[in-house]
Amino acid sequence: MDERDAVDALEHLGLTSYEAKVFIALQKLDTGSARDISRIADVPRSQVYGAAESLEERGIVEVQQSNPIRYRPVDLEAAKTHLRSRFEAHQSDAFQYLEHVECERSDTGDRQADIWTIKGAEALLKSSESYRFAS
Repeated sequence: MDERDAVDALEHLGLTSYEAKVFIALQKLDTGSARDISRIADVPRSQVYGAAESLEERGIVEVQQSNPIRYRPVDLEAAKTHLRSRFEAHQSDAFQYLEHVECERSDTGDRQADIWTIKGAEALLKSSESYRFAS
C-alpha cells in the first residue's frame, strides 16, 4: 500500500481527499502548522485550516491555539476507534432504513418467482454463500 492507496481508503471511511492528506501529513510530522502540513501534504495552505478543523470535529486531530496554530494527530488506535464508530453508525442508520423498506415491501406479499442471472465469479460465490446460510 502506498500513500495514494491510504488516501483512497480514508476517503472510503468518509474523509475528504484534503482531510486524508492532512491526516497522513500529521502522522509524518507528529505536530505542525498549516504551512508545515501544506508542504508535506501537497494541499493548499488555505485548505489545510478547514480540513484540520473538520478532523478536529471528528476527534482525530487536536489543535493548539497558538500563533501560528499547531495541529497534531490523536493516537492511531483512538483515530481507528473514532472512524470505525462513525462508519458503523452510518451503516446502522442506512440499514435500519433499508430494513424498514424491506418490511413494507414484504407486507404486500406480491413477490414473483422470476429467474435471475448472476454475473461474475465474486457475485456468484456471495450468492451461493447466502443460499447456503439460508437453508
